[in-house]
Amino acid sequence: MMGLPDLTPLHDRYLAKMQEAVENGTIGPEIVGAMLKSWAPMNDAGMDMWRALFSAGTGKPAG
Repeated sequence: MMGLPDLTPLHDRYLAKMQEAVENGTIGPEIVGAMLKSWAPMNDAGMDMWRALFSAGTGKPAG
């Protein structure tokens, strides 16, 4: 069958490495914020939305 390759194993590995880096403190909030701003420049309200989204996913309070 033709189409896009299944990148699920690569995606899963990438997410695991990113989660490990965040949990170990290798990647801090300022790096995540800079990365998100480079993906989609936005105002403070947009950043608040991203912050709330990540806080909900990690179970840690925003701020």
